[in-house]
Order: sequence, then structure tokens, then C-alpha cells
Amino acid sequence: MIFQKKVSKPRIKLKGVIKTALIFLFFLNLLPLNSSASITAEVTDISNRKYYPAVKEALDNAQSSIYMAMFVITLQEDRESKVSSLLESLADASERGVEVKVILDKSLDFISGEIEYKSEEAYRYLRERGVNVAYDHVYGYTHSKTLVIDEEIVVVGSANWSQTALTRSNECALLVESPELAKRFIERISNIKLFDPGLPRPFDREQALHLSKGFLDDRRSAGVMVTRQDERAFDLYLLLLYYAEEENSFDFDFDRFAEYLQISDMPATAYRREIIRTLRKLEDRYKLIEVEFRHGRDARVSLLDIEGRGEKYEYPSDNYFLLPSEYFKYGWDRTLSLRAKFCYLVNLYKYRKLNSRFWSLSREKLNDKFGPHFATIGQGMNELRRYNIIDTVYSEVYGLYEERGPARYELLGLYCPREHGKELSRLSNKYGEESFQEARKLAGVIFRQNDIEAIEKIIKLGNEYGSDKIKRAYELLSEKRIDNPKRTFRYAVGIIRAQWD
Repeated sequence: MIFQKKVSKPRIKLKGVIKTALIFLFFLNLLPLNSSASITAEVTDISNRKYYPAVKEALDNAQSSIYMAMFVITLQEDRESKVSSLLESLADASERGVEVKVILDKSLDFISGEIEYKSEEAYRYLRERGVNVAYDHVYGYTHSKTLVIDEEIVVVGSANWSQTALTRSNECALLVESPELAKRFIERISNIKLFDPGLPRPFDREQALHLSKGFLDDRRSAGVMVTRQDERAFDLYLLLLYYAEEENSFDFDFDRFAEYLQISDMPATAYRREIIRTLRKLEDRYKLIEVEFRHGRDARVSLLDIEGRGEKYEYPSDNYFLLPSEYFKYGWDRTLSLRAKFCYLVNLYKYRKLNSRFWSLSREKLNDKFGPHFATIGQGMNELRRYNIIDTVYSEVYGLYEERGPARYELLGLYCPREHGKELSRLSNKYGEESFQEARKLAGVIFRQNDIEAIEKIIKLGNEYGSDKIKRAYELLSEKRIDNPKRTFRYAVGIIRAQWD
């Protein structure tokens, strides 16, 4: 067994325990009917109120891997809830080096034609904590509620991760200990077709977009979209500007924009309905476009001046900042959360204004200037930092934390996620998976889990000074606040070298 301590387990005392478990799995349509002959298993009933403590303990004691497919995770404002606790266990496992893969359902409602963004807050939370989390393809329907832990333990049942399911509903669930069964479930989860934001986008244009500073300065635009969580309007507006190039009016091709928005696999009537709804928001709510819908023909979209509202849009030749084509080409508009996308634009804005990658302004002043709450800005900046798109240096504390100077930000730029993944695999193959995961775990504490150079440097230090010293540095840094100025790569290297030389 892999558990460090045992879950208290009422055994299912039936002849043919394996058969009982497999019948349950057959009803869930999760195993083929010819599977029973090759499966041996130890089964525990964790239905109803037994589910949370059993799963919590299993996650907290995971040693090597966690695979999860969950239909719905409902994360509410109460961050003391059982759902929050389970999500925290997933994130903590990832940070200590456990391979964590989470797949959530993202479905098309064929009645309304809208995409259902279930589990959105949970998705954002896990992504911001560095967990490998993804949505399934829009045409997939991942109704599973399944976990596989350490390639041995399978948790399967009817319960979604919601406060209702974990505290009030009558739910059935089993914890099955079987490497054979775990292998099959891992294969099944791994075969779920994913929504892939890393695919190159169908753009012909390569040059950067001139984006009017008014999009950020005018708080009726980007800032309001972020506050209202109006991500589709934010995305489509930038796509309209990018597609229009230097024109202010053009025929709108629904099929092409469905490809740009990566919803072209939906039925044409469904994605047209989704796009029309967003175009009307941009016209009626934000006053950024005028749109003419023409029967049997493409719509006609006219861009409006951001500051003049109602006046004809002119491609900015001054008072603008540059949005790189890589933002669309590599799918960062589909990878980053809305608040991170907004913060990325803020970094570009400041870079253009100061002609420097380095800039500094308190979150409170950023809130005053651009609109979104300073906590939202902080979360967005931290997400960019985890993706190694920016770096953040916090000011030293000489008195109270609240009285210190603002953080300094450095714009690092975008990269191709696919090539980046190859580089991570190269490190793993070159130095071994264990050394790689240990180094990436420490790199995650200092927001460098996607910094190839930093990860390799830590691996080399581990080879030079020993893995125990890497682990000790991880422990010391983990105790510090996220915004502690000493929670940096340089300080991590200093700990490893200085304290044991």
C-alpha cells in the first residue's frame, strides 16, 4: 500500500467482492463487460459522508500521481468548504512534486447553443496554483466522477465535488485498491479528447496589433469587462481589431471567427448564436462597434473609436501599445484567465509608455487607474508570473508589510507552449524524472516552475549539493509569504549554497 496511514475502512463482506465492485462500475459505463476476469481488488464503501474524509486523506498521502476526471466542481466564496479543502489538497500535491492531471467537463447546451463553462472558478484556482488542469473538448461529455491515485487507488461514484454532494446528498462511491483497475482508468482518462488552446491559430498576419491605450484608460472598456467577467466580449473585441488590421469596417465571416474562437466544432446555428450574442454586447453595452445583420449574407461590423464612442475607428498611429501576434498564434488568449490577460495588457501598456521592461506601481494605484479590484490584479500578475511571462520583485519590508514600496514587474515575453513542453521533457530525460520533479517543485515555490533555465540550475545544484539540501531550501521558502522579497530564485540558490558549504 502507498498510504502513509490507513483510512478506516468498513469492508464489503460479500462473496465476490470484486464482482460487486465491477457490477457497480459497469452500471457507470466505465468498464467493458469482459473486464472482471483480470481484475483483483480490495473495495471500501465510502458513500455519503464517508467520501470526503477518505478522498481527502488519499490525496494528502499521494506519492507519485493523481489522475482525475470530474463532471462538476463547484467552488464558492466560502474557501473553508470541503470542496476548497479537496482542491487545496490537489494543489498541494502538485507543489510537492506529485504528477496531477485534472480534466473537467465543458459542454455545449444544444438547446440554448451556449457553451457551459462548468467549474470555472475551480479551473482558475487550480491553474493559478500550477496544477495541470484542462477542459474536455466541447463535443465531449465527461460525466465521470473518478480519481486514480498512485496508480493503485481508484475512487469512483456518483458524487460531483460540490458542497451539496459532500454534505447533504445521498451519493454512492467506492474506493477500490487495484493496480490493474487503476491502469485501465488512467488509460480511459488519458484518452479523453481535450480542448487544446496550444494549437496554432488560423491567422495569416504576423505583425503586432496597435492597441489603443484607451482600451485600458477608458474604464468603460477592458476594466468593466474584467469586473463583469465578460471574457467572451474581451476576446472577440481583440480579435475584431486584429482581423480588421487598418480598416474600420468589414464583412464579418461567422465561420472564420468560430475558428478563431475555437468553437467551430459546434453546429453552425449554435456558434452563430453565441457570436451574435457577444457582438450585441460589444454594440449595446460597450459601444465599441456597430453591427448590421444581413439576411443570407455576412454581417457588417464597423469599429468605433474607444474614446469618442460613436465616431469612426481609426487605426492608432500614436497613443497605442503593441499586442504581439504570438498572443493569438500560440493560444495565450485561450490559456490565460481573463484577469491574467488584462494584466498582460497592462504590462504591455507600461512597457510602451516607459520604453522599459521594468516598471513599478502599487496594486491600489493600478486599481485606481484601470478599474479592476487590486486583489484581481494581484491574482492576474501572479498567474503571469507562474507562466514565466513576467517576473515580480517585491520591495523589502522595513516596517509594516502594508507600508512597503510597490512591487517591480519585468515583462519577459510569450513563448510557444508546445516547444516549452518539449524543453521540459528534455530536462526530464536528461536528468531523470525524480530530479526533474524535485527541482520543479522548488521552482514552483519561487514562481519559476515554467522557467527552463531556473529548473535546470536547481537540478545541477541538487547534483552538486545533494537532494536533501534542495528539500530543505523548499521547506524554508515555503514558510515565507508569497509576496516575501526573499521568495526568489537568487535567495533559493543562496540557501542551497551558503548554509551547507
